[in-house]
Amino acid sequence: MGWLKAGIALERIDPGQPQQNGRHERMHKTLKAETAKPPAASKEQQQLRFDRFRKDFNEYRPHEALGQQPPAAFYHPSPRPWPERPAEPWYDPWHAVRRVRIDGSIKWGDHNTGTVTGQQMLAEIGIDPRTVISDVRSAASTSRGAARSR
Repeated sequence: MGWLKAGIALERIDPGQPQQNGRHERMHKTLKAETAKPPAASKEQQQLRFDRFRKDFNEYRPHEALGQQPPAAFYHPSPRPWPERPAEPWYDPWHAVRRVRIDGSIKWGDHNTGTVTGQQMLAEIGIDPRTVISDVRSAASTSRGAARSR
């Protein structure tokens, strides 16, 4: 939730579509091959492998997309300071604020419905009832119907 509060937009790929993020998936393949096959004997040794990989990947290894330069050749710290405590989200008065439960559900009326994932777990989010109330009701009635048919 910290990234969202800091104004950083999250970009997600469609579920089950790793090809939409091929470069990232390729980096994970290399990471796994160089650090975890076979795994180290202890957590500390495994962390050392990860640390060495990160340093090599960022400071020495040439990247084709960067003209065969390592990422460190282009890195510079952001001029924007990271806030000590990101501001809490603000919602318009017509939003209903609900806490997202650990299982990702949201209580709406007499129903636990909706699924929220990622950094929003256990956070409070605002729901605009004008746009979602019909979806929530239909989802709740569908889940009640499914429960009755079991």
